[in-house]
Amino acid sequence: MTGLSGEKFDLLVIGGGITGCGVARDAAMRGLSVALVERDDFASGTSGRSSRLIHGGIRYLERAQLHLVHESIREREILLRIAPHLVQPLAFTWPIYRGARIGKIKLSAGLLVYQLMAVGRSRKHSTLNAAETLDREPSLKSTGLTGGAVYYDARTDDARLTIANAIAARQLGATVISHTRVTEIIRDAGRTIGGVVRSHYSGEMREIRARVVVNATGVWENKFDGDERAKKLHGSKGVHISVPRERVGNRDALTLISPVDGRVMFCLPAGPQAIIGTTDTWTDESPETVHASASDLDYLLRSANAYFPRAQLTSDQRLESERRLARA
Repeated sequence: MTGLSGEKFDLLVIGGGITGCGVARDAAMRGLSVALVERDDFASGTSGRSSRLIHGGIRYLERAQLHLVHESIREREILLRIAPHLVQPLAFTWPIYRGARIGKIKLSAGLLVYQLMAVGRSRKHSTLNAAETLDREPSLKSTGLTGGAVYYDARTDDARLTIANAIAARQLGATVISHTRVTEIIRDAGRTIGGVVRSHYSGEMREIRARVVVNATGVWENKFDGDERAKKLHGSKGVHISVPRERVGNRDALTLISPVDGRVMFCLPAGPQAIIGTTDTWTDESPETVHASASDLDYLLRSANAYFPRAQLTSDQRLESERRLARA
């Protein structure tokens, strides 16, 4: 573990997801001495398994969480500006059906507020009639369709964006180490002053001392002994399904309202695949063992089939696809 020869750092960051890598980069840019430690590969957890969106927080509008919308739009525009090779604009079609929880007037008002909060930094949204909506997304169910809208957010390769931040942090002088686990938090008179780390490959153990320690481990936060607050935290599980895009037929991204429970969900283009999600449920399962349940799959498949009736997606087809991939 080179670079850890008894030096005391200004900042020790635990966790190499997008939050940890971003914190390390930002701190290194400000001239602080930084150590970033990740137990596996960078972006091996949540940051490599996301919806791949850099979104402006449009779904927060419904609950009037305007501060979250403002922050999300600001960060999205920064990333579009400084990392255009990793973050690109993405058009979303939002279809409106008769009797929908979010109708034309509510959607138009929300998108207008969304546009105003972007202060000209985002492409303008537009409203569509039913024919124009089907012209953009011909695979959508036509029955009950009254119109729609087009707005813009952004997409990214989540793992590449995370790793780019880790590389930038290292180039700015940070000590960046993967496959090294923090086994213990060091405390002095109740104050956190560092951590004991162990290399996965060599088994070598060493102490890292720092003025400030940032726990950026996300759902793994309750793994550290002695942190009673973290032990009481529960994680939430978000599930996506990936299906052949030709089966669904989406051209761009779509924002949908699940007919099952009224949640906002997405159907996103991902090369030859379409990503459909996400759920959001509390779970006590370990992050290492958490998985998509049969009810999760049923929820997403029912929601998708309601909008794309020709797809006729079933869990049996998904399992058969997995078996073919395994044999290949």
